[in-house]
Order: sequence, then C-alpha cells, then structure tokens
Amino acid sequence: MKKQAYTTLMIAVLIATAFNSAQAQSDWLIKANVPFNFVIRDRTLPAGEYVFELVHIGGSEAIKIRSADGNITAFAPARSERAKASNAKLTFNRYESQFFLSQVDGLEATATQVLAKSRVEERLIDSATERSRVSVAASKR
Repeated sequence: MKKQAYTTLMIAVLIATAFNSAQAQSDWLIKANVPFNFVIRDRTLPAGEYVFELVHIGGSEAIKIRSADGNITAFAPARSERAKASNAKLTFNRYESQFFLSQVDGLEATATQVLAKSRVEERLIDSATERSRVSVAASKR
C-alpha cells in the first residue's frame, strides 16, 4: 500500500514539474493575427489572433501557440537556428490552400525557431502544384 501511494505521489510531482516548466514565461512573446487557417503538426488551427511563446519542456524547445481568447493551445517542437536580429514574424509554407507554420522569428534576439515538417506536409511537398512561403507580421509583447 505504501509503495502504491509513493508511486502515485511521484507521478503527481513529475506531472506538476512538467506543467510548470511548460508554463514558464520566456523573455519574448509575440502576438500575430493570422488571416487564414493553418496547420501545426497534425492539427488545423482557425484564423485569428494568437500569442507565440518559446518554452522549454523536458530539455527540448517548443513553441506554445495560444489563441488570444485562451480557448486554443497547441505546442510544436522547434529548434533554434542562429540568425541576425529580425522583426517578429511568422513564416508559413503554403501548398495549394493549406498553410503550415514553419518558422517563428522574434522569440529570441539571436535565433529563429524552426518547426519540423509534419508527415502531411512532407506528402504535399511532392504533390502540390502550387507552393510558396507566406510571412505574417507579428509584434513583441
């Protein structure tokens, strides 16, 4: 019985620690009004105003995307690449009429965050007849 209680307590502590790490504020938050539906990993988010934040979860970086009304939250793994200081902006890969978030600038002064391509995006790369990159301006909060 003691072993089960100890195990339950340890799991609760680990979950609380992970949640607090994901909730930690980064130095930079950016806000953007995305005028089209867009895909994060395997999830389509509706057009609207969003806040983007760099968070560290379990030693890895991720972008936390939260709708301005707080009803939608999504996380996307990201990797930092060194870059010169850039204005805050979002860059999307567009294939036909689908938009995939691919890069976030402005969350760190000397780096840009690059998101991995999903399996759906990888398939569209080869089959799409129309493709382009679209940038959306953002503002630092």
